[in-house]
Amino acid sequence: MADDRISNLPKHILCHILSFLPTEDAFATRILSKKWLPLWLSIPSLDFDQHRSTSLLPSSSSFIQFVYAAILGRPIHQPIKTLRLKGDCSNFHAKILLNAIADRKVENLQIDISNRENYFVFCKLPSTIFTIKTLVVLNLQSANFNVFPSSVHLPPLKSLHLENVRFLDSEYFVNLLNGCPILENLKIEIVAFEFNNDPC
Repeated sequence: MADDRISNLPKHILCHILSFLPTEDAFATRILSKKWLPLWLSIPSLDFDQHRSTSLLPSSSSFIQFVYAAILGRPIHQPIKTLRLKGDCSNFHAKILLNAIADRKVENLQIDISNRENYFVFCKLPSTIFTIKTLVVLNLQSANFNVFPSSVHLPPLKSLHLENVRFLDSEYFVNLLNGCPILENLKIEIVAFEFNNDPC
């Protein structure tokens, strides 16, 4: 019987390899052996796409439960370097998940959790996103912010992409830009303000 050379690699190398896989595929490797069982909870990059995962996670509830397990199941001191979340998600679950993500020192955050049955129903995201002081890249799509922190301080943020994002007031948007002192890349594809409903 041939030696299992891959399993004999150090844990940090295995986690690096798994980080290139969709998170549901990384999760599937846990059946290989006891050594692989906990590895998926330590990978530095998480990629959740509900529409890619329909065979494994056929419903919105099963998808959200999987995201909960992957994020809340890992130690809070275990940082997440990159996180991409795309799928259907209620305001309630979005708040819990994004608050948990904020505690895990994420650097690259990509969020698109609109209501797929109604494109114009945007998910209300918690303003704690704008207090994650480790963010370098932030990509938000189909999001609605009814509340906003009094001040935004995102010192390392270099790239900001907003697509179909609504703010309660234009002042929120101005505060966001003022809180990104070293911003290098700004991409805007429809930003609206609910007080006047004028997109820009």
